[in-house]
Formats: sequence, C-alpha cells, structure tokens
Amino acid sequence: MEKFEDIHEKASWFRGEFLNRMSWMEKSLDTYIAKHFSGDDVQKEKDIHLLFLGDNRVTMENKKQIFHFLAEKYDNEWYEFYNSEIFDNASKSKSIDLNKDITELIKIRNVLAHRIVETNPVEDKREGYVGFSTYKNTKEVTYISDEQFIKMVNAMYSITSYIDKRVLKW
Repeated sequence: MEKFEDIHEKASWFRGEFLNRMSWMEKSLDTYIAKHFSGDDVQKEKDIHLLFLGDNRVTMENKKQIFHFLAEKYDNEWYEFYNSEIFDNASKSKSIDLNKDITELIKIRNVLAHRIVETNPVEDKREGYVGFSTYKNTKEVTYISDEQFIKMVNAMYSITSYIDKRVLKW
C-alpha cells in the first residue's frame, strides 16, 4: 500500500506537469484563433490575445469550440490528419478525434485543478493510481494511472505541436 506522502507527492507532480503542459496547449489554440482573425498583422494578433483570449475572458471549452469551427470550416484538409493519442477507437472523422482529445484533456484538467487527493484508507484504492475526489451531492473519485497520465501528456505535446506547425505555415 502506498504511503500518504507518496500519494500526495505523485498527485502534486501530476497536477504541476499536467497544468503546465495544458497552459502551453491552450496558448497554441489561442494563437491559431488569433492568427485566423489577424492574418499577418502582429499587432492585431497581440490585441486579440490580450483583449479577447486572455485570462478569464474566454473559457477553454469556448476556445475549443471556436478552434473546432475555424479548423473544420477553413482548414479541414489539415484538420483531418490528426491521430488521437488518447483513444484507440478512431472516428470516421479525424477532426472529431482531435475534438474528443481536447474535451478529455479539459475534463481531466478540471479534475486535477479542483479536486482533492483521495487518501481515505477505506476507499477502494487502486495500487499505482492516484485518486481525486469531489463531493458534489455524492462522493466521486476519478483515478488516474501512470499510463493514463503519460498518454494525456503525450496528447498535449502532440496537439500543441500539431497546431503550432499549422500556425507557422501561415
């Protein structure tokens, strides 16, 4: 059985690494959106970042929806080449896979950012997993394994790189 301190240390590492990587992925989405509307005008791109896409103005969920709309409508040929890093079952449309990956990452980001670490000794512990608990109406625990975590971090690297390469071609 894992020790209390070990679970907290692992949970802290999961949170820090995940949230840091997620911030970079979000910035890539911001840049894709800003470049769409600003073209080659660097000052307009900066203004869009500062005035519209900045902290607490547009949620990550809304950015995902804007990105999906723009990529599907204006950049679909590129958009359809994405391969999911999280899910094994590919959709008919690769753009749906990218959207599903981002949706899953947002969900897990919210778990890591807002839930407490499960350390109750009577809980259904899973060796090698870290549990994150919420207490809204009932108690719910989301367990994350090392393997799942690595898949999600790899997905964030992949998505960030995929979007960045597209933005650089403009």
